[in-house]
Amino acid sequence: MLFFCVTFSVMAQVHGVVLDADSIPLEKVNVSYDRVFTKTFTNSQGWFSIERRVGGTITFSCVGFKPQQVKVKELTDHLVIIMTEDVHKIDEVTVHSKKKSRYSRKGNPAVDLMKRVIEANKADDMSKHNFYSFDRYQMITLSLNDITDKQLEKGPLSKKWMRNYIKEDTITGKRTMLVSVDETVMRHIYRREPKEEKNIVMGQRSDGLNELFQTGEILNQMLKDVFTDADIRGDYVRLLQYPFVSPIGRTAISFYHFYIEDTVKVDRDSCYHLQFIPDNPQDFGFRGEIYVKADSSLRVRKCNLTIPKQSNVNFVKAMRVELEYGALPSGEWVQTKDEMMAELSLAKDFGDMLATRITTEMNHSFDEVEKRLFRGKSPEKHLSDAQMKDNNFWNEYRPSNQSRAESDMNSFINQLMHSKNYGWVMFFLKALVENYVETSPVSQSGKNSSEGTAKEATTSKSKFDIGPVTTFISSNYIDRTRLSFAGRTTANLSPHWFWDGFYAYGTHSQKSYYMSNLTYSFNKKKYVPFEFPQRSISFESTYDVMAFSDKFLAHNKDNIFLSIKWQNPHEMFFYNRQRLSSIYESDWGLSFNGEIKAEEMKPAGSLEFMQVKNEESVKHLRTTEIKAGIRYCPGLTFITTKQRRLPVNLDAPEFSVNHSVGVKEFLSGDYHSNITEVHLYKRTWFGSWGYFNANIDASAQWNRVPFPLLLMPPVNTTYIEDESTFGMMRNMEFMNDRQLYWSMWWDMNGKILNRIPMLHKLKWREHIGFKGMFGQLTDKNNPMLEKNLDNKILMRFPNCVKILDDGKPYMEFEVGVHNILKLFSISYVHRINYNNLPGTKKNGVRFTYILTF
Repeated sequence: MLFFCVTFSVMAQVHGVVLDADSIPLEKVNVSYDRVFTKTFTNSQGWFSIERRVGGTITFSCVGFKPQQVKVKELTDHLVIIMTEDVHKIDEVTVHSKKKSRYSRKGNPAVDLMKRVIEANKADDMSKHNFYSFDRYQMITLSLNDITDKQLEKGPLSKKWMRNYIKEDTITGKRTMLVSVDETVMRHIYRREPKEEKNIVMGQRSDGLNELFQTGEILNQMLKDVFTDADIRGDYVRLLQYPFVSPIGRTAISFYHFYIEDTVKVDRDSCYHLQFIPDNPQDFGFRGEIYVKADSSLRVRKCNLTIPKQSNVNFVKAMRVELEYGALPSGEWVQTKDEMMAELSLAKDFGDMLATRITTEMNHSFDEVEKRLFRGKSPEKHLSDAQMKDNNFWNEYRPSNQSRAESDMNSFINQLMHSKNYGWVMFFLKALVENYVETSPVSQSGKNSSEGTAKEATTSKSKFDIGPVTTFISSNYIDRTRLSFAGRTTANLSPHWFWDGFYAYGTHSQKSYYMSNLTYSFNKKKYVPFEFPQRSISFESTYDVMAFSDKFLAHNKDNIFLSIKWQNPHEMFFYNRQRLSSIYESDWGLSFNGEIKAEEMKPAGSLEFMQVKNEESVKHLRTTEIKAGIRYCPGLTFITTKQRRLPVNLDAPEFSVNHSVGVKEFLSGDYHSNITEVHLYKRTWFGSWGYFNANIDASAQWNRVPFPLLLMPPVNTTYIEDESTFGMMRNMEFMNDRQLYWSMWWDMNGKILNRIPMLHKLKWREHIGFKGMFGQLTDKNNPMLEKNLDNKILMRFPNCVKILDDGKPYMEFEVGVHNILKLFSISYVHRINYNNLPGTKKNGVRFTYILTF
């Protein structure tokens, strides 16, 4: 997507929107140059696009409004034109007050009507039926948008074969080029007793950019989550990964301003026409119009939703959702139409994208649903032949007014990948974006002829990837500069067997390190072994060096960007590890994991292993652990990239329990140990006030063990901000055998900053965090107590280790701003207590990047 946006930047057009004084889009406004026969008209949403003529004057004229003129300059790009009524043309006296009239909900007929509408539409609850089912067809497309004449004359789009794929969009009137198509047909089923709801995917097909980037259909999964199905009959409408307040939700009256416009016809139904806007335009809310049946039922017949231009939403220049509702023969009202269009822009100088989603529901039924269809816990089930449906199937479910775009997509991708100018460009772009270098680049044997037509050629898919590239050079206290080479096999070599590993060399320590991991996946994979659901067994052998705090990093410890730290830990250790592990993930959120691990640790840097009893140095510590765990996270789905998999959304609650047992004298283990870990996570949405994340981790070491086997708080010694770790605690600062960690994080989505004059234009969003930990070191594991001086198991604590006071938690407070330049976040972190300890820092600044709408 980045490649297309950079390459096809908009350079020769002036575009924008024309509104009236109440910010209502104006249609059929004449947009023209003086003395030049170049003109256009605004569409139904008030949008226009006209050729840029530097030095010329654009005139905007419409009956009933005063004409406006704008001088076109070199940098003129996007215009917002506010037309004012020409009051001299009407036979009335219009009195204008300098003071804006204040909106009042008390005694407002629009508010009284909407209260009745909200109450009336609660009746459409399909859960009252014993059974309910319907079929749903959905098509999501992504296109290059607003392609100009200059781009067609010079540049990448000037190729003759590319022009064949450029068309004019029927809604925006702009030239577009389709780059991705995804179609899905599913059947939704419901039963009341026992209550269960499920989607059965009967057909699925996708074409376009996913053939260029082999990342588990990341593009389609992202679009499906960002542009989810819209339905205003709940309290919130989830779009762009945020819950927008519904105009007929419980909080709609306090969130929106409503205005009665007129009584109009929608098809043959007489309806009240109302307009609504957010109380504060910067909030995550809709601007739109709603049509309510003008009878006792007060059912919503139609609703159009747009996002106000001042709204604090990233990358969305314009968005419109059209919803329609109708009655079934049984009398229930259901949604019959859901069409969405969004114009997206990454940055001012980048090209635009156009995303559309069309959803149609049909074949509604209240007949009994077969019991076998409800088998399994997964909320979504894919039929085995879902991706092998023929054209007859798609013609049955695809609306007749929808054009077939897949054949164009196949031809376009084939020509693009085997083009003389694009094959190697795509190869290097993939390496930059995906952090891996494919060893089987696109074959150039089928490059284009002089006429611009593509010959048949076979694309060679990578069987071995080199990377991650960001780990090839890094640094730490022991090695200083560390050089590495890493790689892995892909599913193109084998969909079940996978290998990954690295070889590294420390220039200062002059030591060699390695890791080799062999994985067998019981279910076939498309590209990488960690695709959801994971059902695999692995064997790993590793020799490496690390600090205790490295295990809490969210990314690879050898990532070059994590080498810059506010504290460079000197207490490190070499480890030689052999591990046999297995994981099983169900489709519906329950997973099991287990492993057997044998590991030898040797102190490095300023770390020493020294017995308490004889003060003798211990050269190495060997452990053998057997671990088992269970994790429950209902509804969680993932986007899989080449580097790792990312949760599509973090709304799903999470609960996990793990227990590991250290076995003495098994595989040469030196100690008995038992560690129990419990993790809880929950996100709560506060509507326009953003969301609140809560993390709780409780753990305990039940046995007497040397300090390397005790519990250490989650510490982050880098400058990268992470809400699940402490930002100002030093490596190995505290040791416990009982600890309770909490993290509370409130992202207010700019609720405060967007109300501050001038500052609201930056669209920054504020967040606050509060983290802490109760910790305890029981007497049996305290090597400083006199009664433990003769113990053979305990080891002396390093000088950096301290013990928490009884009942006094360690705490940190954080406040920050994100969405800086739509990408970056900066936070101020304050250490609240335990500031009298040597080497501590009370305050710090942390950074990270967050790409979000």
